Amino acid sequence: MKRVTTASIVGVLALAGCGGGDDPEQEVTGNPPIGTFVSTSDIGEDGSAFSTPVKVTIGRAFVGWKARCNGFGAEHVPITDDQLMIAEASSVGSTLIGCAQPLQHQDDQIEAFFNANPHWQLDGDRLTLSDDSVEVVLRRVRNRPNS
Repeated sequence: MKRVTTASIVGVLALAGCGGGDDPEQEVTGNPPIGTFVSTSDIGEDGSAFSTPVKVTIGRAFVGWKARCNGFGAEHVPITDDQLMIAEASSVGSTLIGCAQPLQHQDDQIEAFFNANPHWQLDGDRLTLSDDSVEVVLRRVRNRPNS
């Protein structure tokens, strides 16, 4: 996995904000959980990194996430029928905000979770992400029409 810095990060995070990052050439199997989701609960570790709402954006070949400090984005992510293969992404980048230690620790935990290629299961608007120690429930965020 290639680590990307500042200039590329701006592009990666811009894609996340615009709903981009979809690569029609990227091979995706099944019905990937495309959309923006926010964590609602976590099961497995008391006080895990997902206890605070975490926003996750998934495109056909892009996965981005943000908690209370830095934003992260991974491009050209293989997405299988049940797994987000972040460790196989062509690049992973993040903003480089100097965070207080508790927030930096949360960022590190969430990054490790995604780098472990979490499993996913989508049931309507409910997305469950899991690894060996944490199961996170997220809900889809619906875009509101402009008023």
